[in-house]
Amino acid sequence: MKSSAEFIARLLHSVTGAHMLHLMQKGPGSYAAHIALGGLYEGLQHKTDELAEEYFGAYGLLESYPDQEFKTPTDPLKFTKDLYQYVLDNRGKMGKDTHIQNTIDGILTLLSTTAYKLKYLA
Repeated sequence: MKSSAEFIARLLHSVTGAHMLHLMQKGPGSYAAHIALGGLYEGLQHKTDELAEEYFGAYGLLESYPDQEFKTPTDPLKFTKDLYQYVLDNRGKMGKDTHIQNTIDGILTLLSTTAYKLKYLA
């Protein structure tokens, strides 16, 4: 359960990071990046909450979360790609239940489409 708490905590911190990036955009391409990052933090917040509740229903509540260092991200595309890789590499921490893994697939879809928007539309 400790590893699942780490996974959920990382996603929750990433919601905050994406929101900060959303608010920090300026200059050429900033409006498209602002919109893409707005969709990311809103979608990630919803999907992380959904994932946690699915996990709790299947395995029980997580009563604590580990301390994690939070660093304010500065590069939206790197942040998105790094989080995509983290989720891909660590999804097994949430168990093998297909409904939980399906929600994680939705998180990966959100991250990959956001990366597309940041790379090609911003």
